[in-house]
Parts: sequence; structure tokens; C-alpha cells
Amino acid sequence: TPQYFYDLLKKFNPKATNFQEDTQEFLLFLLDMIHTEFCMMINLDSKKNENPNNTIDDEWEQVGKKNQSAVVITRNNFEESVVTKIFGGRLRSVVKKRDNNAKASASIEQFFCLHLDIDTVDSIELALDNLMSAEQIEGLKTEKTGTVRASKKILLEKLPNILILHLKRFAFTLQGAVKLQHIVEYPLQLKIHPNWLVSKKDYPTAIQRTYTLFSVVEHLGTSVLKGHYTCDIKKPDGQWLHLDDYNVASVKEQTVLNRDAYLLSVSYTHLRAHETPE
Repeated sequence: TPQYFYDLLKKFNPKATNFQEDTQEFLLFLLDMIHTEFCMMINLDSKKNENPNNTIDDEWEQVGKKNQSAVVITRNNFEESVVTKIFGGRLRSVVKKRDNNAKASASIEQFFCLHLDIDTVDSIELALDNLMSAEQIEGLKTEKTGTVRASKKILLEKLPNILILHLKRFAFTLQGAVKLQHIVEYPLQLKIHPNWLVSKKDYPTAIQRTYTLFSVVEHLGTSVLKGHYTCDIKKPDGQWLHLDDYNVASVKEQTVLNRDAYLLSVSYTHLRAHETPE
């Protein structure tokens, strides 16, 4: 990594070193810090008169499909900044006991990145489908009925303008930490399936559910403890560039699609380069 980057980083964190760090952890840390700083600047004056009760999780009852109701809890107050307007999406996690009369419990959380298990899949679409599939929960404990069986399902409440996908290539087994090196295919255009959404009405057309690939981060090496990161970036004119520390070179699109991808960045197809998300 260029030395000037570390020199700049040390101005904010004197303890920063040039040891390898996980790229997705650093990216999310950076986005979160920028978001927090924007919020502090925006709310500097209003914080003085803020009601402490405003920080409590919001809760309400919502009636959904087939008149089924759910108790919905919003985790945090979703403060807006330029970071959330670009990278911020929302997930709804619904837990329902195996009782037809039981109300589901749903929580809504903000995300900057979707973390995808890839150990049993060979494509991004399958990884997303697995993330959005119902998961059976055994041994869930409640105050009233004790231990019960339940199911959990995650859906997309709000799509971000730029979606970051983290392929979880570092796995933990009985033999220790290993890197998953099999090929996981990803398309130039990623279509969000309507079944992955909380409400299809919010994104009724295919173009509103389509993302275009513009960035691929690859981890080179077989070890989880060391390696090297490179990145492919798509320019506004459609040309792809390969970034390897100081070295920048043109690269063919087909080569980009055959990377051992670790992070993918995709943007709304209908969002032009000169437009600002509202």
C-alpha cells in the first residue's frame, strides 16, 4: 500500500501500522467513522436540546400479508448523512414461533454491506438467496412459554444506491481457519429478486432492482493470516482498470469477471455518474 496513505492515516490514528488488515473491516470502519462525523457536525446544536428518550428503540405493530401482524422494532434512529444516502440499506429480520396464533417479531437494522456465506454456493445469486431464505431456530427461549421452535427470515427493506457485497472467504473449521478458494460467479448486472424484498411495491420495475458491477476486490494468497489485495475499477467510459498498489493498468472485462472476488461493489443501473442520490 502506498506509504502516503499510511502517513495520512497516522494523522487520525497514531497507532496505525503497515501490517495487513482485513479490507472489508477497514472499509466498514471508514464508512462508519465518516458517517458518525457527519452526524456529529449536523447535530452539534440540536444535541443540546435532545430528549434522551429519543434514543430508545422505536416499536409498533404492523399488519402485513393476509392480515398477519408483527411487532416491529427499529434498531437505532437511522441518522441520515451523505454516507447513508449512498451506501445505506435496511434489513428486516422476522422471527416467528411455530404457532399460527403467535405474532411475528421483526427488527429493522441499517447496513452498509451484506455479508454472504459462500461455502456451499457457486454464484452470488445463490448466496443472496440463501441469506434471504427462512432459517429454523431450535431452542429459542421466551419469558412466557419457555423454549420454543421458531423460524427466522431476512429481507431487504430498503435498497442502497451502492450495494457492497462481502464474500466470506475466510471460514472456521475444526481444523482451524481456512480460505475458501472456489470460484463464485458474479454477473455484470445483478438483479434483485422480488422475493428478497419486504415490499415489491417499493421497487415495481426490473430497472429499479438492477445493479451494475463497478468494483471488484480480490484477495491473493491461500492463508487467512496474510496475502495481498488488488482492485478492479470501472471508469465512467466503461473501461476497466486494475489497481495493484502503485501499479495501474487496463484490464479486460472478462478477466475482471474471473477474479477470486472478496468484495463486490454494484450501483443502481438507473443512477447516472453525474446524479446525486436523494
